[in-house]
Amino acid sequence: MVANNDNAILTRLVDPQQGRLSAAAAEDLLAITFRQDDVDRMNELAESARNGPLTADQRAEMESYNRIAHFLALIHSKARLTLKSNGGGMRRG
Repeated sequence: MVANNDNAILTRLVDPQQGRLSAAAAEDLLAITFRQDDVDRMNELAESARNGPLTADQRAEMESYNRIAHFLALIHSKARLTLKSNGGGMRRG
């Protein structure tokens, strides 16, 4: 049976190995990153998790960040593969 959790569905939806992007679209997708305040919050949650159990709200928030980070990794992967197949350089995202 095929997994139908958020990450599995997003992976099938984006599928970095399928479909084409223009080089400009790929560059634009690579420019999408978390804002610093979100990075700081993710680090705070990770530190809290290392020091003990998270509250239900903190767990939900961490899971939201994890889902979005997974999606961002997928679209960055698709963008880098597009640029690589077009012979262009790869940016770090």
